[in-house]
Amino acid sequence: MLRYWKEIGELEKWGMVGIFVIAFIAGSSIPTPISYLLIIFAMANQPTYGLWQPVLVGLSGGIGAGAGGTLVFLVGKGGRRLFPEFKDLSTDERAQNTITNKFMSKFNQLAHKQGSIVVFMMSALLNPAFAPMAIAMGATRFKAIKFFIMCTFGNLLKALVIAYIGFFGVSVLKGLFEKILGFLGVT
Repeated sequence: MLRYWKEIGELEKWGMVGIFVIAFIAGSSIPTPISYLLIIFAMANQPTYGLWQPVLVGLSGGIGAGAGGTLVFLVGKGGRRLFPEFKDLSTDERAQNTITNKFMSKFNQLAHKQGSIVVFMMSALLNPAFAPMAIAMGATRFKAIKFFIMCTFGNLLKALVIAYIGFFGVSVLKGLFEKILGFLGVT
């Protein structure tokens, strides 16, 4: 990351809108060449807004990732039309007889009882299983606005933590790497 320090500085001209767009794309599970969390980490240390920089970077990234995650949820919600039997698993006795449908029935019940907590936790943690969970939550009758709110809060927490680590830690890490490289004679 230190190697591309100048390029990261170039991102500054895109500002918070650029961070939002990158986080939206990354949050919507579209493969991106660099994690939006690395950009949040690096951009939080830019001097543009002073002490407000990590707050603004975290808010832009968290809201963007939450909106992108909600797009994945809506894909799952649209999938209910392709698989109409999925939305009524808990009431269909024939569907509850197979192992897969028993699992999906339990998931459906869990989504209604603890869905908000699941969405928040899956959004707040660094994990690769968010997209399948979001699609599955969309296929249940979980409310879209509830998903958006919990997904955004989870991503806000994650983005703000990363932004503050970047704000306070980049200069320390940069100095440490420069000392190590200097000690090794590498420039």
